[in-house]
Amino acid sequence: MKGIIGSTVDGISGVAALADKAPTFQIKTVSAERLLPSTIQKHRAVQIAEDYIFRTLSTKIKVLLTPKVTLQKQLLFYRPYWIVDAKQIGKDDFRLMVDGVSGKYHPL
Repeated sequence: MKGIIGSTVDGISGVAALADKAPTFQIKTVSAERLLPSTIQKHRAVQIAEDYIFRTLSTKIKVLLTPKVTLQKQLLFYRPYWIVDAKQIGKDDFRLMVDGVSGKYHPL
């Protein structure tokens, strides 16, 4: 079995996910008070990603042998989120957190 597989690890929660494609990046300047500091160190994030890939391959793809995984590239990046204050006439105001990549939103 050969191929490239990618994983992302949230720098705050440590939650891993598979990356369906390599992201494209833009360099932006953001003030420090608008960034959430990472709580996961880089070496720990690599370990979390590798464990997640092994677990995913063994359970979802049902490989018979332990796959050989080689780290080819690692990057630290911030995924953009927006906090949206929504106002509706005649209704209560509400606030959403919107993922700037996927467009998924979560009420706050």
